[in-house]
Amino acid sequence: MQNGVWLTPGPVFFQTAGPGKFSFLVFGDSGQNTTPQRMLVPLMNAEPDIAFLMHTGDLSYPQGTFALYETNYFGMNAPLFSRLPVFATPGNHDYLSDGATAFLACHAGPACGVDPADAGHYYSFDWGNAHFTYLDSNLMGTVSRDRMLDWLERDLGATRQFWKIVCLHHPPYPTGHHLGDSVCNAVRESINPILERYGVQLVLAGHEHGYERTAPLIADQPVAPGFGTTYVISGGGGADLHDVNSGGVTEFALETYHYLRVDVDGSSLTIRATALDGSEIERTLLRPKPVIPAGGIVSTGDFSPSIAAGSLVSIFGDNLAPASASATGTALPAELGDVRVEFEGKPIPLIYVSPGQVNAEIPYDAPAGGWLELFTANGSARAQLSLLPTAPSILAVTANGAIATRANAPSAGAPVVVYATGLGACRQVAAGNVTLSQTITPVDVLFDQWRIHPLFAGLTPGFAGLYQVNFLLPAAVTPGTYLLRLATPDALSRLVSVAVQ
Repeated sequence: MQNGVWLTPGPVFFQTAGPGKFSFLVFGDSGQNTTPQRMLVPLMNAEPDIAFLMHTGDLSYPQGTFALYETNYFGMNAPLFSRLPVFATPGNHDYLSDGATAFLACHAGPACGVDPADAGHYYSFDWGNAHFTYLDSNLMGTVSRDRMLDWLERDLGATRQFWKIVCLHHPPYPTGHHLGDSVCNAVRESINPILERYGVQLVLAGHEHGYERTAPLIADQPVAPGFGTTYVISGGGGADLHDVNSGGVTEFALETYHYLRVDVDGSSLTIRATALDGSEIERTLLRPKPVIPAGGIVSTGDFSPSIAAGSLVSIFGDNLAPASASATGTALPAELGDVRVEFEGKPIPLIYVSPGQVNAEIPYDAPAGGWLELFTANGSARAQLSLLPTAPSILAVTANGAIATRANAPSAGAPVVVYATGLGACRQVAAGNVTLSQTITPVDVLFDQWRIHPLFAGLTPGFAGLYQVNFLLPAAVTPGTYLLRLATPDALSRLVSVAVQ
């Protein structure tokens, strides 16, 4: 809207989508009001089942004035904008008129913790099982640079989506007209390490007027398909074309007008580049493989590496499941959300799966060590796991049927229930089942100076892999705060504080 008048036929309302397949279009460097630009718009408008548009910058040429936005951006793209939301990032030409004032006035980015001084310059949102992050690479040489990079760390660190897709104008690996560009170099040196640290699979940029795609990269080096980050330039939206070159980390480059269609379907993503005549330039399939880093398997109780047969474990990593899913029913499944985990070749029960975390139960009869392997539709990841005879880890201390707190503190002689994991094998029960069963290894409660033999130590009815230890507080205990831990003949849990009234 400008001066109270809609620049498109009317307002466009939308909301981000939940689970399921979706598609979006990508174009950039389009605002020159050329014949190729006018030819691309109906091609894009004819694409079926599109959720939204992504613009990689340089919305108008030679600069981003309100008048040029009205003709070269809103006017030219009216058939698209009248029915689809557009998410854009500013290019260098958008800054050539009063510091991108028109861009900021014409776009309303989602509110997502951006510093008020930088509102509208960078933002993020979720769509389906993907997280989209838009950066303003023009800020790399300004006082806003560090604020944007700090926000980027927080933004990517907080997302739990499978796909992490970043859009910015300046590409880190230009091959032609902008080879050696100082802003592109700054992106590669300061932004790339953050993207790769948080497992971003796809970066979309403009600036170079053509189509370019790198190999998947980690630290500027090509890696095997399924790993690393792929960088794609879509800058052939209508402005005069630039020379481009393949070679080095760039696997494909073509001086051509085009747009991209990106189809997201669970854990696979397809990029199709389409030329002015409607022909397909290239099709690229991304299928990220699961990754379990060193130290990525820990006890669910205290997140320590101490794990025993029967322990609940959390597997942390990247690309572990296309979406979150939790087990239901009275027995844990061996496959959940297209994820399967095996220990020494035998499936183990799953409790919860998500892109970054999988919770499972180690079988009670598991060997003392071996390979744990996680399988997805895109491949597998494995890590060595060593098991202790027991590895007690406290999950919660309860009294009166609720978490023990100062407001709900037990009194002397009262019953207390400690929920735990890692107490080892149990009698006559298979992993993944919820049968009441006692531990084989003796378990004691160390409560301040008292060593207490519990009334019961074994599996919790209705919760596979969860142990409970029931005991009575000493009759002689006085009000105060005490330290509690569980003890087996070969291991101690970490200390927890318990208030007594």
